[in-house]
Amino acid sequence: MNNDEQLNLLQGIQVASPATRLMAKFTDLLFVLAIGIVGGPIGALVGFVYSLVADGMGFEFLDGQSLGKKIFKLRVIAPQTGRPIRWRRSVFRNTPVGVATFFAMIPVWGHIFLIFIGFFLMIFEVYMMLKNARHRRFGDLLGDTEVINVAQGVTLPHEVEELIRKFFARLRS
Repeated sequence: MNNDEQLNLLQGIQVASPATRLMAKFTDLLFVLAIGIVGGPIGALVGFVYSLVADGMGFEFLDGQSLGKKIFKLRVIAPQTGRPIRWRRSVFRNTPVGVATFFAMIPVWGHIFLIFIGFFLMIFEVYMMLKNARHRRFGDLLGDTEVINVAQGVTLPHEVEELIRKFFARLRS
């Protein structure tokens, strides 16, 4: 499929706003944290794996949605086909998040790395999302994915989005 065909396929599809995507990711990270706390070392490993494959699990009821994306009515798709992604593409797109969750599993030194590497990776991801016209973060470029609204009009209020933009504008200056 060439670029023109890909653009025609994506016309009329509403890409998810950065604020809604952040809320969905925060929900997923809370889920990963809860699994790690409740499940101990095995839970941390399960949370790590979930952080990588969450958007491409083959369960019919999820269909290209992590739990956070399901709640906020978002879906990850392959722009070439417009269809939900599968686990392999999910691993590529979630590698930056996976790096952070991997460090979180390691006591003491991992937490230090998480603060210095994971935090800046997340800031970079959000920065990329805000700069890209289709709100694609670095992970979306790695996995060649788009995040769309499943139900039209499912976005956070404009004011919340504006607050997030201003926050990251201050970080850049």
